[in-house]
Amino acid sequence: MTILKVIKASVQINGHGTDKIYLTLDHRTPFPQMGYEANATIEAQAGEGINWVRKELGIEPEIIDMKGH
Repeated sequence: MTILKVIKASVQINGHGTDKIYLTLDHRTPFPQMGYEANATIEAQAGEGINWVRKELGIEPEIIDMKGH
């Protein structure tokens, strides 16, 4: 099993469709020529993204509220 270290999480709440969870990983960049951070994206049931990050990752996510946009 591979373990990924998460250093930051953001949850985008859309108000329709799924919540988007954006993770910043403590790993080497997958874009060595550009130096971007290693990132991953997860979709969660609408309204469940924040709780999932808190319970499963044990960190407080940044919340991006896109409802009404």
